[in-house]
Amino acid sequence: EFTVTIKEIRAMVLPSVDDEWAKTFGEEVTGVSFLRDRLREAIQTQKTDLKKRTLMDNVAEELLKTHSFAVPETLIDAEAHALEQVEMRNMAQRGVELSGDEGHAALHKALREPAEKRARLALVLETVADAQKITVEDADFDAEMVRFARQLGTNPAEAGRWAKQQGREEGIRARTCATSSGWASWS
Repeated sequence: EFTVTIKEIRAMVLPSVDDEWAKTFGEEVTGVSFLRDRLREAIQTQKTDLKKRTLMDNVAEELLKTHSFAVPETLIDAEAHALEQVEMRNMAQRGVELSGDEGHAALHKALREPAEKRARLALVLETVADAQKITVEDADFDAEMVRFARQLGTNPAEAGRWAKQQGREEGIRARTCATSSGWASWS
């Protein structure tokens, strides 16, 4: 049994959806129809991107099914480390922190399977790129290093050095080639 004292009652008052309200979203906004058009475009872009990602994920799965081979441990560890860095950064942004070596070991273990898949897919794509004489422009590779550096919380030059030191540059170039050709970043 509870005794409750009501101190205040409030009613939510929503603004009128009109052109004046719409203009509060930025100088380029001309009215409600402008917002509706931009929203429609954004939803269509998301749908298209989702379809493309789904298609590329399915193709990647099929490639992995038909190309079964042992992946060098160093490549798996490098991919797992990269995935772990990204996940730790995402967790930090959400205010979650791993505790001790056990937490890091558990995360590394959980990421081992996706890391092995990514490493194997990179090797397959690298082989296809070599066979088809597909190359990646340095500008595309540099753009990928900028994206990768952002995920790792480092600078692009450091990300590029890491890729070269780990022997991952060609795999990343192959994946970048696939990405710039419409492949999603597959994990």
